[in-house]
Amino acid sequence: ENNPGRYRPVDIYENDLVIKEVLDQLTNGFFNVPFDEFKEIKESLIYEDKYFVLKDLNNWLVAQDQINTLYKDEKRWYQMAIHNTAKSGFFSADRTISDYNRDIWHLKEIK
Repeated sequence: ENNPGRYRPVDIYENDLVIKEVLDQLTNGFFNVPFDEFKEIKESLIYEDKYFVLKDLNNWLVAQDQINTLYKDEKRWYQMAIHNTAKSGFFSADRTISDYNRDIWHLKEIK
């Protein structure tokens, strides 16, 4: 177990019927592939899940449903897309690295 006493993805698998059904479909023939084709993926999610996929899945599904609803409102979707694009310059990789250096690493800048 990668984090004893804390997040246990197997608990989610055992207690969330939707997640259990989806993961079981990876190895029960649902996708018409050999049994072991997705076995490693299933087991890594149930017993490791180092990226908290199962923990976040239900919130992701809610967010995806909201996105699907917004996408149907073309005018609102375009407004949001333009707004996000206009604001994305602030989140540039160069600025982020510069901020990390200033606040955390304190390295001499190379020009």
